[in-house]
Amino acid sequence: ADWQADMVCEMFDILDQCQTVLKAARIIKVLPGGFLQLGPEGPDIVTDSIHVHKSSPILFPVGYAKEHSITLQGPKGEYDEALDWESFLRRRHYKVAPYHFFHEARESDVPYKVGMHLEAIDQNGKFLRPSTVKAIKGRLLLIGFDGWEEKYDHLYDYRSDQLFPCGWGEMVGHALQPPVPSTPSDSE
Repeated sequence: ADWQADMVCEMFDILDQCQTVLKAARIIKVLPGGFLQLGPEGPDIVTDSIHVHKSSPILFPVGYAKEHSITLQGPKGEYDEALDWESFLRRRHYKVAPYHFFHEARESDVPYKVGMHLEAIDQNGKFLRPSTVKAIKGRLLLIGFDGWEEKYDHLYDYRSDQLFPCGWGEMVGHALQPPVPSTPSDSE
């Protein structure tokens, strides 16, 4: 079996400003070469759709967010408890993409540990910043940018090409942005 239109899964929406949630998603169309057109479930699914390869690290099985304590955004921008996959699927008759369609990693596969320092490209995709692994959520890492508020945290696949060891920027001549200094009110 392979991907089919109207299969559902969870996705990391690379176009969204909030980079710490997963979204309920549906396959709109299966394209040649292993590509899929999918979008976050909701009234703007076609407008908000993207094309990705079926092996993309932004795709997750139904239930991944719940299993790893990640907020799941449902069809109308509702979060967590508002989206019950079972009743959602009963009302819409969509198929769940089989679990074996997705890359899964055991914690032992992930070469990072909570508290580990590294350098990461930020959400704007252009600045290299000192960062810290705040949590490991399956194959996703919750990364905090040193000195920045929690609202700027970002989820990365552990295989991301946007994560680097400390010293990488200096070694290759890429500027490392300094951490945002904490203010006296931050430490009180």
